[in-house]
Amino acid sequence: FFLLPANWISQCRFDLPRAGSHHSAIQEFGFVVTIYDTSRLKRMMTCWDSKCVASSYCFVTSGILFVVHRQMMQSYRAANGLTFPDLLDLTPASIELAWTRRDDLRGIEMSAALVGSLAWFLLAVPVAQAAWVLSRGGRRRVGAHVMLASVATAGAFIEFLALLFSMGMNNISIWMSRDFNLSDWTEAGGDGTGWRVLEMISLVTDGMLLWVDAFESLAVFGIVAVFFFSIGTEPKHRLVSKAKEQSADGSATDVARVTVQPTFRRRFAYYGLFVGVLALLNFIFDVLRFVDWRSFGFPALLLQVTVRVIFLPIWLLCLARQLPVATERFEEEQRRQDLMQATAREEFDR
Repeated sequence: FFLLPANWISQCRFDLPRAGSHHSAIQEFGFVVTIYDTSRLKRMMTCWDSKCVASSYCFVTSGILFVVHRQMMQSYRAANGLTFPDLLDLTPASIELAWTRRDDLRGIEMSAALVGSLAWFLLAVPVAQAAWVLSRGGRRRVGAHVMLASVATAGAFIEFLALLFSMGMNNISIWMSRDFNLSDWTEAGGDGTGWRVLEMISLVTDGMLLWVDAFESLAVFGIVAVFFFSIGTEPKHRLVSKAKEQSADGSATDVARVTVQPTFRRRFAYYGLFVGVLALLNFIFDVLRFVDWRSFGFPALLLQVTVRVIFLPIWLLCLARQLPVATERFEEEQRRQDLMQATAREEFDR
C-alpha cells in the first residue's frame, strides 16, 4: 500500500476479488488493492476523438463540394451545347466558354481541394495512435502496425501535396484564361492556339490527379485491412497471477485465465472491411477508366463519392467513439504494469 503513488491513494480501496470484476487489481500481501477512477472512466465513455470527427466532417464537406462543382460544370456545358466531341476537337470557342465558367466556380473548387487535403492530414494522427494502441506500445505485431501508420502517413502526405499543387496550378490557369492573350498567336489572328494549349495543360494536370485519387482508394483499403487483421488476431485471454501459497518445498504461484477485452469492437472491424472492399473496387474502376472511359468513368465516380461522403466518414466516427476509451485502457494497463514492476523491484531489494 505504501508503494502506491500519493495521488492514487485517494482513489483506492481494499476489496476482495470478485468473479467477473473488471477493476484493475494488484494482489500483494494477501489482499487486493483495487484502483478506481470512475470520473475518468465516465469522461472517456462520453467523449469523442476530435481529430476523427473533424476528418469525417472534412471528407463529407469536400465530397459534397466536389459533386456540386462537377454538377454545375455539367449543367453549364449542357446549356451551352458543349459536347465531348468538342473537347476532342479542341474547339477554341468551346474551351473559352468552359474556362469562363471555371473562373466563376473557382471558389468551390478551391474549397473542395483545401478541405480534402485537411481531411487526410487529420486522418493520419488518429490512425497512427490506433496503431500504437493495437501494437501494445510496440510489443505486438510490430511490422503490421508500422505498415498501418506508414500507409496513413504516406496517404495523407501525398494527398495533401497533390491537392495543394492542383489548387495552385488551377489558380494560375484561371488567371491565364482571364488576363492573357490566348486567341491571337498568329498573323492571321483568331486562331485560338493559346486556348488549345491551356486546355491540354489542364488535361495533363487532371490526369495526374486521377492517379492520386486511385492511390487514395488503395490507401483506404490498406488502412482498414490492417485494422481488420490486427483486431482479428488480438489475444482473447491472458494468464494473470491468482494467488500465492507457501508449500513445503517452496512457493508456488497459481495462474488464472482472464478474458481480455478487445481494443475495438468486432463489428467495427467487419464494417471497416466492407469499406475497404468498396475502396478496392473504386481503385479497380479508376484503373479501368483508362481502358474505356465511358464504361467505367461513371461507376468509378459513383464509388468515389459514396465512399468519401458516406461510408468512410461513418467509419471515422466509429473510430472516434472507441479510440479514447481504448487509449485510456491501454495507458491504465501500462501504469498498472509499471506499478507491479516497481513493487517487485522493491521486494527484491528488501
